[in-house]
Amino acid sequence: MKPKPKRKRFWQLCRWAIRGMRIVLLLAAFLLVAGFIWFNQVGMPEFAKTSLQEELNSRGLEVEFKRMYWKWFQGIVTEDLTVRPSEGRIGPSIQIQSADVDLDLNRLAKLDVSVTSIELYHGNGRWEVAVSNELPKILSIKKLNTNIRFLPDDRWQLTHFNAVVQDVSISASGIITNASLARRQSASTSRKRSPKQQRDTVERAEAQIYRAIKKFEEFKFAKPPVIAVNLNADARENGEVDARISGSANLLDSPFGECRNFQLNGQVTRSTETNSPIQARLSLGASAVLTDEFQSRQARGFIFLAVKPGGEWDLLLNTNFKEAKFPHGEADYIGVEGSASSDTINTNEVHANLSLTLSDAVLEQNRIGNLKLSTSITGDHRVRHVQVAELKGRINRLSRGDYSIEQLAFEGTLRTNTAPDLSTTHGWLVPWIIDLDLEGKNARDGSSQLHSIGAELSWHTPKLELESLQ
Repeated sequence: MKPKPKRKRFWQLCRWAIRGMRIVLLLAAFLLVAGFIWFNQVGMPEFAKTSLQEELNSRGLEVEFKRMYWKWFQGIVTEDLTVRPSEGRIGPSIQIQSADVDLDLNRLAKLDVSVTSIELYHGNGRWEVAVSNELPKILSIKKLNTNIRFLPDDRWQLTHFNAVVQDVSISASGIITNASLARRQSASTSRKRSPKQQRDTVERAEAQIYRAIKKFEEFKFAKPPVIAVNLNADARENGEVDARISGSANLLDSPFGECRNFQLNGQVTRSTETNSPIQARLSLGASAVLTDEFQSRQARGFIFLAVKPGGEWDLLLNTNFKEAKFPHGEADYIGVEGSASSDTINTNEVHANLSLTLSDAVLEQNRIGNLKLSTSITGDHRVRHVQVAELKGRINRLSRGDYSIEQLAFEGTLRTNTAPDLSTTHGWLVPWIIDLDLEGKNARDGSSQLHSIGAELSWHTPKLELESLQ
C-alpha cells in the first residue's frame, strides 16, 4: 500500500484543526449565550451579590437587595433594593425599584469587584421622626432617581439627584474630592464617643429634624416649590468648598406673611489659600408681599458674610421695597443698606453702619419727598457697650398742612469719655457726650417764610463727686 502524499496529509490536518476550532467557538458561544440567559433569568451567583454588597458598603452605601442579574445593554441590574443609614447614623430607609451597577472591567478580570457607578431608579422612603411627649412626624421621599460615579483619585460625582421630599421638588449635583476622608473622619469621631454620647447625639439630631419638620408644616404652597443644590468640595481639612442653592415658589403662605414669585439664591465658598475666609451670600426676592402690618408690591434683599479663621468677620446687608404700606404711612420706595465688621486687631470691637432711604413717603400726615438717614456705631459687643454713635439725616420737601420746609439736615454724635465699669453696682452710669447740629432752609408756615435756620446743641453728663461726707 502506497503512503499518502504529504501534501494531502497537510490539508487533512488543516481541516481537522479548523473543525476543532469551529467546535470550540460554537461551544464557547453556546456557553456564553447560556450564561447570559442564566444570569439574565435566574440571576447572579450568591458570592457575586455578596462581593458587590460589601463593595457598596465600603463606600458608605448600606445597601441590601433581593435579586441581581445581567442585562446586555445595562450591565448588572439589581432589583428591590433597600438603602439604610449606616450604623450610628440616622436617616430614612429608602426602597429602590431597580439599580444599574457598572464595574471596573480591568479589576474584574483580576476577580476584584470595584464599582465605578450606580444609578438608582424609582425610590420611595418614609422616615418616622419621634421625640418624647410629642406625636411623631413623617418625612416622606418620593420619585427618587440618582446617579453616583466613583471617579479615580478618590472623587465621587453626583451627576444628578431628583426626588420629592415633603412635596418639595429637589435636584442636586456635585463632586466631592477625597471623599473617603469624610467617612473615615466620621467613623473616627464615632469611635471616640461612648455609647451614651452616641445616643445623646442621635437624640439631639432627631430633635432638630423634628423641629424643622414641624416648622416647615407651617408653610403652605399653592404649587410644589423647587430647590436645586450644587456642591463641589474637598473633604480635607480647610479644603476648597463651593456650595450653591436656588429655590422658587409660586405662592407662599407662612407665619410671617404671604407673597408671590418667591426666589432664593445662596452660595457658600472657601478657597485653599492661607487664612482664606468662608464667604456666604444670600439673595431673596418676592412680589405682592403681605403681612399683618406691612405690604409691598416688590421686595428684594441681599446678605453677604465673610468669616476669617482668626475670628475677623464682615457683614453686608441691602434690601429694598417698592410701593410699601405700613400702619403709620406709606412710601413709594424704601431702601435699607448696612454693614458691620470686627476690628482687625481687637475682634471684640465692632464697627457698624446703617442707612435708610425713603422716597415719596407719607408718615403720620407728613409728606416727605426724600429722606436719607445714616448712622455709624463703634462698640464692644463683649460688654455690650457703645463707644461712639453718629447720626446723619437729610429731608427734602417736608410738608404738613400749611407748613413746609424745602430742606432739613441734622447731624449728631453720641460718645463716652470713659469705659463702663461693670464690676460696680452703678457701672452702667457712663458719662455721655452729645453733640447735635440742625440746619433748615426755606421754611413756610402759611404767610410766614424763613429762609434758613440753624441750631447747635452740646451736652455732657453732669459729674458729682463727694469726699469725706459724714
